[in-house]
Amino acid sequence: MREHAWKIPANDRFLLATPQRLIASSLPAAFEHWQSKAPGFSVDDEDEIEEWAENNDVGPLTAQLAFLCQEENIGEELRANDSKYAELRKALTQNWAIAPDEKLILFSSFRRTIDYLAKRLKADGVRIEKLHGSIPEDRQLVSGIHMAVPVATADNEKLAKRFEDIAYRAVMLAGNAHKLTLPLIRKTLAEEVPADIGENVRVYPELAAVVAGYSGTKERHMGPNVVVDCGAATLDIASFILKPGEGQAAFSIMEAEVDLLGAEVWRWAKANDVTSEDFDYACHELERIVFVPTQDHRAPKEFGTDPQTNKKDVQLIAVGGGMNASQYRNFTKPLANHYGRKELRLSAPESLKCDAKADYSRLLLADGLARQHFDIPEFRKPSEVDDVRKKRIDYGSRYIEN
Repeated sequence: MREHAWKIPANDRFLLATPQRLIASSLPAAFEHWQSKAPGFSVDDEDEIEEWAENNDVGPLTAQLAFLCQEENIGEELRANDSKYAELRKALTQNWAIAPDEKLILFSSFRRTIDYLAKRLKADGVRIEKLHGSIPEDRQLVSGIHMAVPVATADNEKLAKRFEDIAYRAVMLAGNAHKLTLPLIRKTLAEEVPADIGENVRVYPELAAVVAGYSGTKERHMGPNVVVDCGAATLDIASFILKPGEGQAAFSIMEAEVDLLGAEVWRWAKANDVTSEDFDYACHELERIVFVPTQDHRAPKEFGTDPQTNKKDVQLIAVGGGMNASQYRNFTKPLANHYGRKELRLSAPESLKCDAKADYSRLLLADGLARQHFDIPEFRKPSEVDDVRKKRIDYGSRYIEN
């Protein structure tokens, strides 16, 4: 940089000021910054740099720095030996060992350093929210979108990506919400999605948002749970295990199913002479599809019967507006008895101001989605949970199931 300043001529201290600050902030981030300033850099001889810079509308100093940052293995070495980042992770680990629920704010004068830290912290499993002032003006109205989809949809990569794309387009259209037209919507649907939009758009399984709301209540049960969510059209049932995590609860979904057995469907069925007993049987059949494989194969230890007490210890959570109908109350009451714990009547957490008459169970999903993304529990999809294998005992030359 000094040599470049002397050639111009310019004050070398002036040219050095900002690059030195960036290097002091983060060496790997500085490397990535200058490397990204000249994509497709293809100069083999240092004498060709000025000509390349002129042809590609890149500043001469930037071109010089890009030339020095061509070798990717240098960047990899800088990242692998980043002692400053190692000290940061050590400090974070020590802090969370004392206060696991505490949220921390990291500041930097350089966006590139923020981007670098966000990428590394995410790779290390730290849940972060990245904020800086370079969001395009037409998207500044939207700080983030949380969308909930059925568990089965979240477990289908193709369908989940379609819902993500819908959310991305909503962010792209946010700045023009007051003047939406069909041509504008069609144009937006045909455009490429900006790479940085995905940072604040997240699609969760509905159960993740429900559990986020549930985990904030005093009544939450750490262990095996079954949630029954009755809406207008569908009845959703899922089994999951809630457990403490680093700074937030975490959970694994064992099984999940949904069917057209919601409150409006029951009203239609009753009008068409379907008996209460037949409809109740259909609801129990849906529950059986979820609970039997959970108990027998997915998590028999947690959802099975305790041999000492001869009882289960599974918490039933009934949510959704349809649960006010007697048909569904009659459905969940024997389930609670079978699971071994009383059905919960949830109260709103202190952080949520709720009318005394409000039914918080109907607000679980909305409350969960309104939280910061690092407060929404991590989850394992049903497809990611292996069945528990039965042990085989070697009995001479024969094998028998245990």
